[in-house]
Amino acid sequence: MSSKQVSLQTRQPVKSYSQLVGDSSIAETMRANILSASVSNSPILIEGLVGTGKKLATHQLLQLADSPCQQVVIDCRDELQLTKTALAGCDKATSNPRRYVQLVLTHVDSLSVTGQIALMQLLDSVSLLSTLKLRVVSLSHSSLLRRVQQGAFSSELYHRLACLYLHLPPLNQRSEDIVLLVKFFVSQLIATDVFVAEDLLTRFNAWRITDYQTLTEYDWPGNIQELKNTVEQCLMMNVPPNEYFKQNPHTDCQQADRQSISEVTSSTQHFFPIEWDLKHIEKAHILRVMNIYQGNKLLAAEHLNISRKTIDRKLNEWAKD
Repeated sequence: MSSKQVSLQTRQPVKSYSQLVGDSSIAETMRANILSASVSNSPILIEGLVGTGKKLATHQLLQLADSPCQQVVIDCRDELQLTKTALAGCDKATSNPRRYVQLVLTHVDSLSVTGQIALMQLLDSVSLLSTLKLRVVSLSHSSLLRRVQQGAFSSELYHRLACLYLHLPPLNQRSEDIVLLVKFFVSQLIATDVFVAEDLLTRFNAWRITDYQTLTEYDWPGNIQELKNTVEQCLMMNVPPNEYFKQNPHTDCQQADRQSISEVTSSTQHFFPIEWDLKHIEKAHILRVMNIYQGNKLLAAEHLNISRKTIDRKLNEWAKD
């Protein structure tokens, strides 16, 4: 990465720009689902574990709105907000009939029976019914449908909130995106403090393949937020990820005792048949490196010192053969 590459691009068109970083099929599906949901005013339920990007998804929906939009956020853990703060915010937002209103209900899975009744009353209130452009977005850490099946959540309320449903998978299900996320967070950190930008960039460029492998192999129970915190900690303290995980038992990392990539490579030495031409050797070597990185094309490209697009092109050629 160079200083120019890590500068953030802030003037891209809203419709084409997404805050959800990643080029895996899961990330592409997430972006496509959010874009599809943005054209409707129907209530949306977004579920995902802590740190998977639920609030980021709501901001993306806000950016995709075709008209000026006012967002009103209610934390359902404070059930008083369902009657006082919410109505006051909605009344202010709906004073302009052309203004689009996005009502975000966070921690909706924490609602008690009393809170669920209050939310039903809020959704039926005159203030909301008079709003022509209103979208209700509910955020939940756990499965609301499972809570309905357990009798802990109102079935009627669930179906009113979940006209459209979006699920944000945990980070360990899309480890292919971790390298891109790391570079994105490095860019953000460097952009916030230009006085230490060169030092941080030098520290980052010193990271080795084993550091990236450590990051992709970790389970990330705190998901994207934990990854962001780890990247900032490693850069600010000038400790590469591989050493960071060994020094911090709270990360509960299982990869601290795993072999480094050099050990794996040396233990899987392979001598190709003498009759093979360079084309066959190239194919076998690339596939072997991808197998070492468990199919992660970005890490394999870093190891082979080629671009990700080159790997994609090679795989497409071999698929045709």
